[in-house]
Amino acid sequence: MGVAALTRRDIGILYHPAMIQHTKIRPEVAGLLALIAVSTPAAIAQQPLGADAFRAFTPLPIGDEPVDGECVDLNGDGNPDLVSLNFKSQDLSILIGDGVGGFEPMHAVHVKKLPAGMCAADLDGDGDIDLVTTHQANRYQGVEAGLIGIHLNQGDGLIFDSRYLEGPFLNSPGDIVALDSDLDGNLDLITPDGLGGYLHVLRGLGDGEFELGYTRVSFPFSGYLRAGDMDLDGDLDLVATSSQSTDATAILLNTGDGSFELTHQYETGNNPFALDLGDLNGDGALDIVVSVYTSAEYAVLLNQGDGSMFPPTLMPAGIEPRDIRLHDTDFDGDLDLLICDQLGGEVRIFANAGNGAFELTQRVGAGVEPYSMAIGDLDRDGFEDIVTLNRSYTYEADYAAMLRSDRQGGYISDQRIGAGAYRDRGIGMNINNDGLHDLTLIEHSTPRLHLLSNTGQGDFVLATIIPLEGEQAQVQTTDLNGNGRDDLVIKYEDQNTYSVIINPVSPSQDRYTIDAFTTEPSEIVFGDLDLDGHTDAVVNLPDQDLLQLLRNDGSGHFSNAGQIDISRHGGKVLLADLNADGDLDIVTCGGALYVHKNDGDMSFHYHNRFTYDWWATEYGVIDYDRDGRDDVISVYRNEARVGITRGKADGAMWPTIYIDTPVQPDEMAISDIDLDGDDDLVLTNDYFSTMSIMRNEGPMTLTPARVWPMAGNVSSLIVADATGNGMPDILTYNTGSSSFSLLRNQINQTPCAADITGDGLLDLFDINAFVTLFLNNADDADFNADGETNFLDVSAFIISYQNGCP
Repeated sequence: MGVAALTRRDIGILYHPAMIQHTKIRPEVAGLLALIAVSTPAAIAQQPLGADAFRAFTPLPIGDEPVDGECVDLNGDGNPDLVSLNFKSQDLSILIGDGVGGFEPMHAVHVKKLPAGMCAADLDGDGDIDLVTTHQANRYQGVEAGLIGIHLNQGDGLIFDSRYLEGPFLNSPGDIVALDSDLDGNLDLITPDGLGGYLHVLRGLGDGEFELGYTRVSFPFSGYLRAGDMDLDGDLDLVATSSQSTDATAILLNTGDGSFELTHQYETGNNPFALDLGDLNGDGALDIVVSVYTSAEYAVLLNQGDGSMFPPTLMPAGIEPRDIRLHDTDFDGDLDLLICDQLGGEVRIFANAGNGAFELTQRVGAGVEPYSMAIGDLDRDGFEDIVTLNRSYTYEADYAAMLRSDRQGGYISDQRIGAGAYRDRGIGMNINNDGLHDLTLIEHSTPRLHLLSNTGQGDFVLATIIPLEGEQAQVQTTDLNGNGRDDLVIKYEDQNTYSVIINPVSPSQDRYTIDAFTTEPSEIVFGDLDLDGHTDAVVNLPDQDLLQLLRNDGSGHFSNAGQIDISRHGGKVLLADLNADGDLDIVTCGGALYVHKNDGDMSFHYHNRFTYDWWATEYGVIDYDRDGRDDVISVYRNEARVGITRGKADGAMWPTIYIDTPVQPDEMAISDIDLDGDDDLVLTNDYFSTMSIMRNEGPMTLTPARVWPMAGNVSSLIVADATGNGMPDILTYNTGSSSFSLLRNQINQTPCAADITGDGLLDLFDINAFVTLFLNNADDADFNADGETNFLDVSAFIISYQNGCP
């Protein structure tokens, strides 16, 4: 674990007299904590991170269908704020930043119809950042002319004086840039018009007023526009993309008086979209990068020094690249490449070799359909973060996703495992009894199973392919014959049978069918019901209100072992030892819990009913209170919470405890993530494409969830040791990008007292947390363990902080 170096700005904020007075920090505490910041050795500040290096991810609400966004300081407090221009909701979403990665509730500023582009700049010279929007004409929606909106900031970043400009041939303005094109000291505005090839130049007067003008250019503008000195003559030129007939990127050189001349065009793939400018090879000239979304590429155009470019180089960029940015993500002095992959649900980061050649180094899950992005130091830790603006046409709401820097040149990271065209689900299994968790991928387009063997390094190789007999197959894995290898149990839609494959990767595999049912089963669950060491089964037959019991003979073959009547209390089936008597009871879960106690010989009797307040969407078994008895945990997706119903010694249950979750959970897994002896909770949300962990910190204590973004439409969740280090990792299957995301468990088992927040970093947040504990005389502030909270604890905390953590 490393220590994040604190800047003088951080110290000034935390230890400003007003802050000390507000928090009532004792002067000696403020002084000593400030000493931590100024005395932190640079070597310690650059140590690699240790435990749990991921930073928390929270979806930020914004308006509908964002088209553009910026990270700028709108209220002059020194903290970056977030602004998003939204097409469908016709507004600007403004989120005022708090300087530590959080935001005030969204504030909406209404704008005219059909917004297309925006920029941010101080237009009237009053020292605060104003906003500009463009709006396109569409007579079918009652908009006869294009508009340019000038929104002058009144100082607080929330109230704007807005007016709209019209002009000749202003029909379809798109992207817009602010620059001093004629070098008169005033910012001008330039926007291309997609209809007719006009370039509209609005000469700034310095007070927020503009004179409209236009130039006819033989280029079908339809994409992005950027400004930079391309020919090194001291004035700013323009670069634009077009996805219309030319599929080109154009350079328009400034003639010196603020007018522009089209000088070069370069074919840049099929549908060039976004672009950015920067010196990629260290020669002092601005180069160009372009995202090409139809052919899923990016183009690199290196400058020859006079504003003309070498022929473009096209490279693969994901599934559907949209926004593209240049930023030094690895702190080596050259500009790296960031691409928003909309359908892939991720930001791809390509490291620059120093000569304008790039290599993919990181794929960061960014939720559902990230469309645009902005870059800024949102938590003021000295490292730039990423915000993606996500616009999904298949979900009800859009949002922004904040990806905070891990301070080592990366961002919230997962390892992406390509899964080819396996477009449905993935499940975990152990196919070779080597102690490593393997994978099974279900492909429905060409019905078959792909069994992947774990190499031991978190990578997977194809072991075998098993054809399926139908497109809609439910597949489960469990060890049926006791050889340590998982077998397959397959249920096809509209069939009353289960297909069993014993030893699926062996040439001597055994296949047979369980066909003891007269109606279609809804599910099958497995467990040793008669304590003979073999895996038995319970089959749910909802049309008959029956549970069919199947006894395993040890070879993986089953015989009928009786039925249980579940009339009026059906639902999902769980097996759990509710009273800690050593055998598995049966719980049917619907609008309530119905318990059937096991008498020990695979015979059951109805025991009791326990009600719920809502109808749950998923159920599981957890020992929430560490009493050795299984408890039932229920997921309430619509209510965004989980409920825990604890078992008693007599098989009865306590009233349900309800705990809020950060977003509406879809899938759930239960595992001891931190290896502290109790069950933790892992949840996924398909809507936001997130995974969250709620760690159990003691009997009946689930911590607030920490959330990570995944790569688009999470459809499967697996918690298992994927790397062979004995610690449970997390895998999710992402249908949007046809890939698995592997999040390696990085929790450090060595205690680190100074990491009070438990996020794997020593930083300003830990200092603030210690101050809070100290002022409240909390037991956790007793760092020298003398039973008192005093000045000596401050010294002990400083020493622990400066020493860093293992």
